[in-house]
Amino acid sequence: PEKYGNLDGIDMASRAKANELVLLGPKDASGQHVPGAGLLGQAERDLAEAEAALVGATSDLAALHRKRNDAQNRVDDLRALRDQMKVDGVTLVALQPGKPGENVRAALAIGDVDNADHVATLVPGRTTNCRDSSAENVTYAQNLRQAAAQQGNIDPSKVATIAWMNYHAPQSGPDARVMVASLAREGADPLRKFATGIHSWRSERGMDVHQSIIPHSYGSTTAGIAMRSIGKDVVDDFAYTGSPGAGVASVGTLGVDKDHVWVSAVPHHDAVQGVGTDGNFGLDPKTLKGIGHLSGDASGAKGYSTYSLNPVANHSSYFVAPEPGKKNHALNDLGEVIADVKER
Repeated sequence: PEKYGNLDGIDMASRAKANELVLLGPKDASGQHVPGAGLLGQAERDLAEAEAALVGATSDLAALHRKRNDAQNRVDDLRALRDQMKVDGVTLVALQPGKPGENVRAALAIGDVDNADHVATLVPGRTTNCRDSSAENVTYAQNLRQAAAQQGNIDPSKVATIAWMNYHAPQSGPDARVMVASLAREGADPLRKFATGIHSWRSERGMDVHQSIIPHSYGSTTAGIAMRSIGKDVVDDFAYTGSPGAGVASVGTLGVDKDHVWVSAVPHHDAVQGVGTDGNFGLDPKTLKGIGHLSGDASGAKGYSTYSLNPVANHSSYFVAPEPGKKNHALNDLGEVIADVKER
């Protein structure tokens, strides 16, 4: 299961079954997961041991506290994934536990990735980790799916979206890696392989799929770099949102038809846009010649801030559901892209 859960190029249904077994352990005769089994069970035992080691300890306290905190983060990462898998239609299609002290990496899908006509992968940015971001990114992916169904006037079953948290993103606080694109370059290869796997599994069966990548923030640089070496016709539409840098200097460098490269840029309180250096992050996608400009009007989104001292108050508003009676035009335009009805 550890292999098949992350094997790009096979069906996502099998990957999801394998990852469930890895996370929660094998099932007994009644069909229930064996208590305490799987990665989560082991992580909970490791946490208990780390906490016990601190009791009465008088030396190496810094190392013991670090080990305990690392164990707690792993437990919280895995529990968050378990909780999202309880949401109707959500499956775990990638699971990389990593080394001790590293954040767990994963991808959560909403809908039938293997058979949907339209598949979109959301690539989030800085601060992304499973414990803090799983619920939020699944909600964003659900909102994108709903927007695509509405804007494309298609049944939601024909759309699948994926919250792809399967790379090490810069974290909150004093994480200097957010100022360089090194983690974006590391994350680009697994994203390229993931998208290629979706395409190739369909292609081998004579099944078409309209595939979009919708990256956000630092994830847009990651995705832009991935698109520089992706195969022909793998991705059909690509839309930057809140991007610090495109990862490229030209639309023609991306492995997608230049008429299907887009950018959405909220004009207020999204100071992340273009903040990366051109040499490290690529150009601000708003300035790329030939790119299609989607609506940046997210003022109808819940919690949208018109007056704020926070320069990034609306940084994630692209994916937020609208207030009753209002519209999030940025979200709707992304829905049109995913549904393949957006025109220049």
